[in-house]
Amino acid sequence: MEDIKYLLKELGLTEYETKAYLSLLQLEKSITAYKLSKICGVPFGRIYDIMDNLVSKGIVILEPGKPKRFKAIEPKIAVSALLTKKDVEWQQTKIKIKDIVNKLQRKITSEEPVTMMKGKEVLLWKILEIYSKAKKEVLIIAGTLGAKRKGIDLGNCAREGIKKGVKFKMIIPSVKEVKQPIKELVKVGIDIREYPIKGIRFSIIDEKLCFLSIEDQKFSYKTATIIVESEIFSKAMKEFFNGIWEKARVVKK
Repeated sequence: MEDIKYLLKELGLTEYETKAYLSLLQLEKSITAYKLSKICGVPFGRIYDIMDNLVSKGIVILEPGKPKRFKAIEPKIAVSALLTKKDVEWQQTKIKIKDIVNKLQRKITSEEPVTMMKGKEVLLWKILEIYSKAKKEVLIIAGTLGAKRKGIDLGNCAREGIKKGVKFKMIIPSVKEVKQPIKELVKVGIDIREYPIKGIRFSIIDEKLCFLSIEDQKFSYKTATIIVESEIFSKAMKEFFNGIWEKARVVKK
């Protein structure tokens, strides 16, 4: 059951949405929101919002009439609907981020605080330099964290920053895919959450500096990275980060 709950959360369901959907699956007939809240443990004050969300995600059917009655769609169809929705959301996000990259690349001049880098190796060796500039916080959407193999130890870097009072928050796409032990990073003091976002990596330092990296096989250099020293851009990217952070699953010690 825990594996199923984990899968549903990976596909974008919240804890309450997961409880409601799994409880509905065990029922042969439709049920009212009030009765469902008693069965699944979702507070009655939240149950209608939760059910509206599940209907909009295409995994629960709302039957006409009063009071409203709900019925779960079979898992095979429901998972397919969630995967489609997740893919659409990701493609939209990817398009927006690529648009930002293209706009910034066109604006690069000697007077502007924007730097363009090509290739993954260059990015990995730039990480320590950028993080060492942090004074308040570092927000990271990371990849597989394989950089340690190349001499980039995020744990040591974060440890030094945390000693100075810098807060580190990190979102990883999957605990299972990460090569560097997560427990090691959590022990250092990094606040880590898990959310299945792929293809984009970025960090924001003190709402002033942001580096954004996109991996795409269409690029001859595979990875394109832009470093932007701009409060406006950094704050906009922080809002994007916070939106994902709220939906992400907490990684415990």
